[in-house]
Amino acid sequence: MMSVHVHGANCKRCCLSRRCFLGTTAAAAVGLTLFRSPHAYGGSELGDYIDLNSFRPKPQVRIKGAVFRETPPYWLGWPGKSWDVEGYRKQFAEDFAARAKLVGVDLDQQESPVETDEALEKFINELKANPPDAVIVTLQHMSNWKRAEKITELGIPTIIFAPIGTAFTGHVLKISRKPGVHVISSLEMDGVEQAFRMVRAKRQFENTNLLVLRGTERKEDNLEGLGATVKTAPRDLMHELFNEMPENDEVHAVAEGMFQGAEKVV
Repeated sequence: MMSVHVHGANCKRCCLSRRCFLGTTAAAAVGLTLFRSPHAYGGSELGDYIDLNSFRPKPQVRIKGAVFRETPPYWLGWPGKSWDVEGYRKQFAEDFAARAKLVGVDLDQQESPVETDEALEKFINELKANPPDAVIVTLQHMSNWKRAEKITELGIPTIIFAPIGTAFTGHVLKISRKPGVHVISSLEMDGVEQAFRMVRAKRQFENTNLLVLRGTERKEDNLEGLGATVKTAPRDLMHELFNEMPENDEVHAVAEGMFQGAEKVV
């Protein structure tokens, strides 16, 4: 790991003054504290432990769900296997809710399946009026891919859950390659959970600020695709803060704690 000489104006590069050592040690300890356990310094009390997880953004994530199908009764299945259409609808809804709770996202599942073009139009208008962070569409009939495609045209990240018996290669080949669309052709819920995590991660990135110390200018940019904000500040700002580090009891305690917690002092 490369370091930059940030000692006081009166110290020589060949050695450290007592003040420079304390100042540099305290500044370095701030970074180390982020990655060490509360007992990293041999049990000494150096203040509150900083938990990295506390810095992680926790935005509210809203996902809207709906089932697209034909009006029952109809047969759904695969050679040698038939489905209980309504039974599986309820089971999938329960499984989705459980995975959403596990991930920590708010899932609002429409109780009435979308079975007509009129119902589809109503659902689309609701999405336009109050766009969620993502939509999950469960297909229960092969003829509903055209309806699902209309959802992908709204510009809202779309998860399409197509259980066995509702999709062939021709159905998924094109739509699965559209930006913002994630197709799951499976009966397993792990894929759904992973999709929920991707939606959550995107919202977390949008609520993330990255600090870059470089050059002499201050500026702010948006990281395309992820949405994170990158804030650039002059590199000398870090040096100035290091040089302003006071020699007080807290700094002495940090330095002493690092000595006590070190495996070896050279």
